[in-house]
Amino acid sequence: MPTLCSDLPDVSLDLLTLDLSGEFALEVCCGEAVFTIGLMMAKVPCIKPWDTKYGEKFDVLKNGQVLLSLASSSHLSVVHMAPPCQSATWGRFPALRT
Repeated sequence: MPTLCSDLPDVSLDLLTLDLSGEFALEVCCGEAVFTIGLMMAKVPCIKPWDTKYGEKFDVLKNGQVLLSLASSSHLSVVHMAPPCQSATWGRFPALRT
């Protein structure tokens, strides 16, 4: 089932094939992509958010070089990086989730 974010431009592992003009917002570890959806509603251009639920190529640990290349390309105006929920939960005592 397609989501609202599925129609956004996708940053591939081969940045040379990325046809971007202008600046975009990017959400990393997006969860439900609420931040991206809010930006889209405000008509802010966005790139497909990064989260492993969209596939292995969106794994920050395996493909972080793509994000570094994108950051140095001056195409990003906003980056929202959220820790995965499980990480934030483990860092709190008592834990919110098990």
